Parts: sequence; C-alpha cells; structure tokens
Amino acid sequence: MKRNSLAVLCFAAVQLLTSSADAQSINLYEDSVHTPFVYGVASGDPTDTSVLIWTATIAAPSFHSELINWELSTDSLFSVQIVSGTEMVDSSHGYTINTEATGLQAGMKYYYRFEWQGNYSVTGITYTAFADEPDSLNLGLVSCSSLFSGYFNGYRQLAHMPGMKGLIHVGDFIYDFADDNELIRIPADFTEPDDTITENWRAIHRLYLTDPDLREARRMFPWICTWDNHDVVRSNPAHSSQAYREFVPFRGDASDSLRIWRKVSYGPLLDIFMIDINIQGGIDTFPSGTLKAMSDEQFDWLKAGLAASTAKWKFIGSEKLFAQWDLTGFPLPGSGLSKTWNGYPESRDSLLTHLRDNNIDNTVILSGDFHMNIWSDITTDPFNPLVYDSATGNGSIAIEMMGISLSRGNLDESGVPYSLAPNFHQASLNANPHQQYINLFDNGFNTISLFSDSLVARSYLCPILELSDAIVLDAKRVCMADDNHWQRVLSTSVEEIGVSGSFMVYPNPASDFITFTTPDNNVAVTVTIYSATGQLVHSEIVSNNQQQIKVSNLRSGMYMMEARSDKGTEVQKLIIQR
Repeated sequence: MKRNSLAVLCFAAVQLLTSSADAQSINLYEDSVHTPFVYGVASGDPTDTSVLIWTATIAAPSFHSELINWELSTDSLFSVQIVSGTEMVDSSHGYTINTEATGLQAGMKYYYRFEWQGNYSVTGITYTAFADEPDSLNLGLVSCSSLFSGYFNGYRQLAHMPGMKGLIHVGDFIYDFADDNELIRIPADFTEPDDTITENWRAIHRLYLTDPDLREARRMFPWICTWDNHDVVRSNPAHSSQAYREFVPFRGDASDSLRIWRKVSYGPLLDIFMIDINIQGGIDTFPSGTLKAMSDEQFDWLKAGLAASTAKWKFIGSEKLFAQWDLTGFPLPGSGLSKTWNGYPESRDSLLTHLRDNNIDNTVILSGDFHMNIWSDITTDPFNPLVYDSATGNGSIAIEMMGISLSRGNLDESGVPYSLAPNFHQASLNANPHQQYINLFDNGFNTISLFSDSLVARSYLCPILELSDAIVLDAKRVCMADDNHWQRVLSTSVEEIGVSGSFMVYPNPASDFITFTTPDNNVAVTVTIYSATGQLVHSEIVSNNQQQIKVSNLRSGMYMMEARSDKGTEVQKLIIQR
C-alpha cells in the first residue's frame, strides 16, 4: 500500500483537540474523567510473579518531573493493597510510566490504578501467568489495527469476550499513514510524521489512545506485542522504536533498544516466543547468499528455546506469513510475498527442520501483516503428496494462524468486489492443499482457547465503516495436541468453559447438506438461515447434538446462520458454493 499523497494527513507534533466536534464524530476523545491520565492504562508481559503496568499523563510542561503513585490490589475497591510504588513522569519518556509490579501470586486477577494529587486513573485489570497447568487459557490474536481505515469495533468486542486472560498483537499496532482508499477516520490538520522526530511518533500513539475502544481493550487484560513496519520504520528505527517502547509495555533489553524478541511463559501449558523479522529480516545471509529472516543471535535463541521448552504448546509470534502460498491468479497489491517468510525460504526450512529433527510438537505460528485470515498446516513442501497428505494432515510439522486485520483494508478495499469472495476463497483453497481456512475480505480478530489436549481457534468478523456492536463467528478450527495439523473433522475432546461459539457447521463452504453439531444432547436449538440481505430462507429445530440440514435449495452465496437456545444466541457465516 502506498503512503497517502493528500496534504490533510496525519500526525505531526500538533495535539489532537479531543473536545472538537470533528474528533467526537469519529469516536476519538481523551478520558477527561480521569485527567491527567487521559490515555488510559495498560499491562503487559506477565510472569507468574509480576506484570508490567503502564499509564501516560497529558503531555504538558507542567507535568515534567511530577511524582505519580500507583497501587495494585486483589479487589477493585483497593481495600487490600498488595504492592504499590511511586514513579516520576517527565518529557524525556513522553510523559509515560512503565513499571513492574512484583511479588505477585501466579494465575491471579489483579486491579491496578495510578494517582496524582488525589486524581485517579481508570482502574485496570490484569492477570499473572500460571505456574501450574490451568484447565484452560483464552487469548486474543490481533494485527493491523489502523485507526484511519475504520472503527475499532473489534477491540470493543474483544475487551469483553468471556474468559479472556490476554491478547497477542503481532504488529502494526499503529499506522504512520493512511491509504487513499481507506480514509474513514482522519482527524483534521495532521501531516505524516518526520521519521527523525520522536515527538511526532509519540503524537501518533496519543492519537490512537484517544479511541475509547482501544483504551478499553488495553485496560481489561495484559498484552503481549511485537512491532511491524508501521510501528517502527526499518530505515531509521531509533525515533519510532523509542515511542513504541514508551507507549507499549513489554520487557525489552536495556542494552539494545531494538531488541523486542523475548519469551513469555504460562507454566507447563504454554511458552510464547515473540520474534522480530521486521527490523532484523534480510540483513544477514547464509553461505549460499540467501537472506536470513533474522540475526544469528535471535535465530539461535529461538531454536534453543523451542528445543528446551517443556510447555505443552509453543507459540511463535511473528509479524509475517510463514506458510507457502501459491498465488496463481491472485495478484496481490503491494510487495506480494517477498517480505513474508516466503522471502526467506532457507530460514523457514531451517526452522522446520529443527522442529522435525528435535521432535518438537505443538508449535503454533501466529502471524499478521497481510490483513487476511489464512490458517494452514505447515510443512516443508505442502504441494508434494510424498511429503504432505492434505486429506489427513500427515507430514505437517506445525500449524499457523495468520490473523485477520482488525481494521486495515484487504481485497475489497483494493477493488475486488465482495461478491467474488467465495470464488477467491475456494480458488486459494484448491491451489493450496495445506490451507484449512481463509478469509481475504473481512475484518475482525481471532481468539485461541488452549487446553492440555487441544487448541480451539475462532475467527470473529466486525464491521469497520461505522460504530457497531455487530459480530459474526466466521470460523472455528481445532488442533489436537501432538497432531501438528488442523483437524479435518471439527471436534474437540475437552469441555470448553466460558468460551462463546459452541456450535459447529461443516462443510463450510457447503453444497447440498451441512452437518450442524452442538456439545449438548439435551438442548433444543432453533437454527435459522438468512440471506446476505436479511431474508429468512430456512428454519428448523435441532434436538440432537448432530443433525444434517438440507441446503441444496439455496443459491450460491453468503448466508448468516443463527442458532438460538435457552443458553443464548450465536451467529456464524455460511457459504454455499456449487
């Protein structure tokens, strides 16, 4: 995507006038109720005994060298203070506070807040990591959150998803420019930042944090993040990376300001390896002359960490698509696949060989940047039936969830009609036997429910062109522990507690029949199917936990399937294709 050529864009050092009608009309305003902490609170990178907590005050000279108090408690009234401290806020760190709350208990929910002269911040909620294996762990997966491209309805939905304990953001938390065809929320009188001025980048972060839905998602649980090319400019990273470190809490390296790669552990259930191929990709080379995806130091750290991990699941948080993708007939806008792991084939093969030769199971690659959902089995050669069996998944070494864009444009913003979505999706699935789910057109977020014996992944869609509470469950896929591939039959052996999306439909896309399943034999479910224009086209009551539904009378296209019972209502997208 190109930088916007219009003079009205974006973000110099001028502050956003949050009281203006322009800002209010596009849902951008500071939290004036909690002045001076108008940008909210956040937490990040939990361990089993500590967590990072964050806030920022208004950026004014009067707040230079002011002392800010903070406290953390097990109750929202702060009647029992677990730990507290005092930090100084000043202009050299963009009027932000990043501090570590230590001495905490594992697997606990905590409340925290900041105080200045009797004025309190909003109360934040955070969770420490587990020391022992929990029954389950629910995490969000987000990428490509452009304020300019649309509204953050997905953040608002994520903030109040049942049972969420954290969020993994795999890059492009902010955008330094907007595309000409995505000018949905553009505050007036801003221009693009100067890469050499740190305060310009701080202004972008402050602008983003005037969005109340983003503030709420940061308030509700800890985030685990890595940066991508819109967060940090690769050609001149010093100033953009400083602002990122100030506004996004993560455990960095004091001796290396550009090191963001690190491990976050959730006891015996999960190790998360957050990596960086944005700043480090394509610098070093193999003896063959092939470019490396990352430095030798980072790659050695990653391989050693994966080999040494005793956690059941291993997540690799990568900014870029890992799986191969046959794009025959799919000309992509921008630079195509060259900046993904497809541009570093020897590095990809080296990592997969390491996983295979060391019998490292249950590796899940979480990626972003492409603004699309592509969930794949990962193997060295997915197009060779002697290496990989697409019918069973045998030969797969790991799985990948490339997460959908929260709000940044994808194929429809690039001019491809939405009506062609089923055709594009099916064509890609036909050409890429390792792909198990794909969505190239919509926006939203993913969730991951993790158990000792399975991983349950969901894709939720949210509109972006206006404020909306609409949400649709687009897909649900399962990976059983030690299988290293996505399930072909969508089932899981564990009871999912506190997780929405309890019914499943397959096949999807479908032709003549679909199979509707629920986990409960004793609940009657009314299944209703609506056309894309809202017309009722089918309704029946399902009294068993699995039942076939005839759809051969429906035309090819997209439908919404609603399942209603006394336990609630859920909606999924259904594609009919012949």
